[in-house]
Amino acid sequence: MQLHRIDLNLLVVFEAIYTHGSITRASQVLFITQPAVSNALARLRRHCGDELFYRSGRHMQPTARAQAMIGPVRQALGMIRQSLQDGMEFVPETASRTFRLSMADIVEAIVLPRCLPEVTRQAPDCRVHSYPVERSNILQQMDAGQLDLAIDVAQPGREPLLLHQPLLQDRYVCVVRPGHPLLEQELDMDGYLALQHLHISSRRQGSGHIDLHLEQLGVQRQVSVRARHYLLVQPLISKTELAATLPERLARQLGLPYLPLPFPSPALTLNLYWSQRAGQDPAVMWLKELILQSVE
Repeated sequence: MQLHRIDLNLLVVFEAIYTHGSITRASQVLFITQPAVSNALARLRRHCGDELFYRSGRHMQPTARAQAMIGPVRQALGMIRQSLQDGMEFVPETASRTFRLSMADIVEAIVLPRCLPEVTRQAPDCRVHSYPVERSNILQQMDAGQLDLAIDVAQPGREPLLLHQPLLQDRYVCVVRPGHPLLEQELDMDGYLALQHLHISSRRQGSGHIDLHLEQLGVQRQVSVRARHYLLVQPLISKTELAATLPERLARQLGLPYLPLPFPSPALTLNLYWSQRAGQDPAVMWLKELILQSVE
């Protein structure tokens, strides 16, 4: 294969399809039409003499040839991106850029109100997009230039190619409605277990880490309501007899009264993650330092 005859943009399209498993999603990420993506894939198939992807249900699955190609392609594109960034200085006051962060909604609620005011003050023309990315896909999207930073719970033995720095640690507390009788006394284990609890989880079923910890202690709390979003905590708790176990910072932010837990529990420990590629990007490193300073 003669390299000078290949449009290198075809490799960008290849990487996008591989990362997202979809021609539609690849077109959205690359800001080009679906026919343009399909045409680029057809051209690359002819160059490689391989289908590269085949449809399985709603997803495009890579062939063995595509799986062998993706590593070198990502490395080559990363080197090209880096060579274009070397020597570039990030000037927040005049920069216009979109930063993409991965975090769950509870982390958004804790982190974004603390850092966004400073981002908008220092870099008024920059934008921040926050959305959750599957943990198994974070490094892949960072290497593809589609994700800048991730904030997630600390996990020993996580992806070794991800760099990280501790961001914050917070204790869990029990929140109740204003005027709740328990606020006038010390909360003990019997009182905690007698409460009807609100549990927030993105999963349809399964125990939370507080429930797993209580199981180790040989007890079980009563979860009466299970919901997906922390946005519901304040209106549900303030108007019912429900209780919820939340990080203390979030409880203060929601303006809800709270009590210390009557048992020792693991703290919420968050790390800030980035890739080696992002570590060479002055703009991402600027945002990383700003976030670290904002949540201190």
